Parts: sequence; structure tokens; C-alpha cells
Amino acid sequence: MNDKGSYGKHVFAVVVMVGFLLGVAAPSAEVDASDKGLHVQDPMVKISSLPIDKDVDKVLAAISRDVSQGTGIEQQYITYYWLTFDSINCMGEKTAGRPILVDLYVPGFFTNELIGTMMTGLAASIEKHVGLSRKWVFIQVHFPNQGQVYLSGEIQIWDDYKGLENAAEFAKMKNKGERGMNDGASQAEEQPASADPKRTTKR
Repeated sequence: MNDKGSYGKHVFAVVVMVGFLLGVAAPSAEVDASDKGLHVQDPMVKISSLPIDKDVDKVLAAISRDVSQGTGIEQQYITYYWLTFDSINCMGEKTAGRPILVDLYVPGFFTNELIGTMMTGLAASIEKHVGLSRKWVFIQVHFPNQGQVYLSGEIQIWDDYKGLENAAEFAKMKNKGERGMNDGASQAEEQPASADPKRTTKR
């Protein structure tokens, strides 16, 4: 009887120890999964401003939701970060609360339409969640040349590179005296542009 009791205690101890080890190992597995680096198709959004009277974490989360809803790109495929300036001198004067500056880094397969949709969505979302008119939001897109992006441990080369195609589209618009991107971007607020956020970079 005592032998059975002793055996049962040993089995229980082993089960508890295994459970404990699994519990310790689980977080490590999550860290490993998230430690593989950035997605090679990620656009990145850097927002810079004077200090705001909002919770920046909540503002970024809200902007992330809005932009993903407007573009069709899942939240996990866009990285956002916020920098705070000590001071801004704008148009010869020290300013308070404005402007907000946005650097949008896009992968080489983004089309003009998708870029326009993303810029418009960012401006509208910043206006909504920060409370600053979009007229004070400055967005600069950084579109890479081939081989000028280092991401996830590799220099990125896109088989579906849109640089030349995008430039040709703008040249054609310029020759015709058109300014159609604003019209298209306004419509894009109502209807998401097509995008395939799960495209992988082919080398």
C-alpha cells in the first residue's frame, strides 16, 4: 500500500514538473516566433510631432486599425512608431502642437494608387485621433530603388518592382496636365484599394 502511495507521489511530482517546464518553455516559443525579423513586405510609418496630450500607444493603435481598414493591408504587416520633437520652428515661427510630420517607407511593389490611399488614410486618422486638422499633416513617401532596402537580414530585390511603372504613370499625368491623385485618394477613403499584403519578396 505504501509502495503504491509512494509511486503515486512520484508520478504526481513528474507531472507537475513537466507542466512547469512546459509553462516556462511556452513564452520562449512566442519570443522565438516574434524574433524572426520584420516582414519583408512591410511598409513602415514614422510619425513625428511636438508632445501631444494623448496616449500615444492608443493613438498608434487606432491609426493602425484605420489604415488597415482603408487599404486592406492587415495590421500585422504595417509597423508604426512615434517620435517627439522638443521644438519646431515652422514658417519662421515657433509653433505649438503643429505640424505633424510623417515619413512613409513603402516596399518596391506598392502602386501609386495604394500609396495615395495610404497617405490619405494616415492624414484622416491623425486628424481624427490627435485632433489636428489634416492641413497640418505633412507626409513624405520614401520609395526605394532596387537593392536599397535592407530588411530581415537581406538586401531586398523585388521581381514585381513598380518604380519605373509608377514614374511613367506620373509623367503621363504631368503631360496631360492632370492632378488626379487627390481625386483618386478621396475616393479611396470610401473604397479600399486592392492590395495583397501577403506577397513575399522574390530573390
